[in-house]
Amino acid sequence: MFMQKIYGALLATTLIGAPIAAFGVTIDFEGTNFGRNYSQDGFNVTTNFTTGYFGDLHVDQFTGPYGSSYTITRDDGGAFDVMSLDIGALGFGVDIETDIGFGGIESTPYVWDNVLFQGYDSTGLVASTVTGSEVDTLGFVMGSDFSGLESFVISGIYTPPTLGANQSVNLTAGDTHFTIDNIEIAPVPLPASIVLLLSALGALGLFGRKRKGGQALA
Repeated sequence: MFMQKIYGALLATTLIGAPIAAFGVTIDFEGTNFGRNYSQDGFNVTTNFTTGYFGDLHVDQFTGPYGSSYTITRDDGGAFDVMSLDIGALGFGVDIETDIGFGGIESTPYVWDNVLFQGYDSTGLVASTVTGSEVDTLGFVMGSDFSGLESFVISGIYTPPTLGANQSVNLTAGDTHFTIDNIEIAPVPLPASIVLLLSALGALGLFGRKRKGGQALA
């Protein structure tokens, strides 16, 4: 009779041993003026550059002391998937100026890929992609390799242009920032095998205690 109860318990845990649903969240930074740390819905955002903005992240695209990056992790240290996010354009940051002679200058906006996304797990870097912020991109979809991450890093990068003999760079031509918002992210659920094992062990322990209690009464 006791073994029948155990088999019944194992069958029940098999039926309920599906993965815990991974409910996605949207990190939207709404209504918050934060410094170097921000938390929302079980996720934490840290930055190397003091930030104080409401409603989104402002990322500086230049490297060096004025460059900024943001690292997203789970509060409990678990893995997560990054599905999509919004990129907001704030204008060109650089003009290439060409001396056309007789005091004339011809200016051309320099378009560069300046948004770097990187995903890390316990082994190191596992995903990386670069895109531009010259135009608004709503719902920029991350690749499938941005899954099972332990940290997700957003950085602004600047790749200097190749200049001709009569060309120079005007760094004050426009805004040097872009924005990141509405990061769609989801925790990775526990594998079904782990849930099943924990449930089965719990059931065995419960029935074991009941059996011992019954023998004591007898």
